[in-house]
Parts: sequence; C-alpha cells; structure tokens
Amino acid sequence: MAFEPQNQLERSLMQAIGDPAWRPQFYRDFAASEIFTFLGGEPSTAADGVGPRPDQDISLTLFTNGERSFVPIFSSPSRLQAMAREGDRFIGVSALTLCRMVGGNDVFLNPGSPCSKEFTASEVAAIADGSIWESDTIQVDRPTPFQIGVPADYPVEFAESLKRLFAQKEEITRAWLALVRFHDTGESETRIGIEATHEVPGITAEIRMVAHASPVPNLPVTVMQVGPGGVPAGTFTRIPPFYERT
Repeated sequence: MAFEPQNQLERSLMQAIGDPAWRPQFYRDFAASEIFTFLGGEPSTAADGVGPRPDQDISLTLFTNGERSFVPIFSSPSRLQAMAREGDRFIGVSALTLCRMVGGNDVFLNPGSPCSKEFTASEVAAIADGSIWESDTIQVDRPTPFQIGVPADYPVEFAESLKRLFAQKEEITRAWLALVRFHDTGESETRIGIEATHEVPGITAEIRMVAHASPVPNLPVTVMQVGPGGVPAGTFTRIPPFYERT
C-alpha cells in the first residue's frame, strides 16, 4: 500500500528515507511536531487525545518484538488507529515532551507502516536535551604526524549527500573530503574541511547524521573549519574541493 503523507512530518520522513541530506531537517521537523501514542495503565479522568497536564502521571504502552521493546509513536491519529484495537486509548503530545517521558526506552515511529523510523534510547535522550545538535571537541595533547590525501575508496554517495546538504547552507562556500592516516597509530579517518563566510551552527552534527545514513568506509568523520579561526586552506592544497558554491 502506498504511503500518502498527511502532514509536514510525514513528508519530511519520506524525504529523509530517500535522501540522507534531509535527515537533519527531519530531526528538526520531528522535534517541532505533535505525535501520538497509546496510553497504558487504567483509564483516568483525562480525556484521550489531549496532551498531559504538568501534574499528570502518564503511563505509556510498550510493544515487544522478540527480545526488544519500544514505545510506539505515530505521526498522525490515522497512523495510530491503523494499529489500534478496540478499547485502546491514545494521547497526542509534542515530540520533545514524549522524548522526555519515555525513560530510557527505544521509540518506533509508525510501526507497521512502509514509512517508519526507529530511534534508539540514546538518540531519544539526545533529542530531548538538545545534545543531538552539539559538536564534539577534539583535543590534541601533542603534535601528531599524519598523511592526508584523497581516499582510494571514495565515498561517492556520502559526498553527493553532503553537496545537497551544503546547498541548503548559504554560508558554506567550499568543502573538501580527505582521508587522514596517523603515522603513530596507523589509524585512518575521514575529514571534511568547510570554508564558510561565517560560523554554521550545528553543521558538525548534521554531517554526522548524513554519515550515519551513508556508506563511509573510513570512520569516524571529523569536521574542520578552513580559514580564519580554523586550519589553513593549504591543509587541502593537493585535494580539489568536492563542493563549491556557484
């Protein structure tokens, strides 16, 4: 059965499934949306389908699949009703509120639907507290010799997804993709150099969201600012930029 989107969240979910470059926007749309889930426990005086009061104790239903359990959530009442049984009760609540309520459980958006998304408990917690948009800080305690070049196993799909992501960011003017190999450990990682007219908030987190949805042979992915306040553009002298704003 074809999935016909009924709201912005469902349109965003469909686009993110088909295009990793849209994943950051999907997370923003999810956090800003109302979602629906089944109520557990005994019936209360609160009306079903109404968000919880600040002093209201809410019990959510857990679904089990083998050894896994998760909180089922839905992008619209009709998606929930397609899974409902007679007597089931539900509630509508903001996605951020629900993420703060689930208490360390995994979450499954639209289970049983051809357009669905699983969220791990750690991912849910990161959405709830906003840390999903934070960037990691790398500290180098001593000089670390390394070799930098174009990856032999070039992540074409990842690079194409990043081009589409960067096209949404007017601040980004050029970007490089390189493989860095450290002499002392022999380990490798993918580095993305970004040249921008000014700071691009959350770009490191967005790039890693795209990386998680794309085949990248050399993980982790580290993001570097190129230019004032970052590394000199000469770091990538022998590597042509894979993205240039036209």
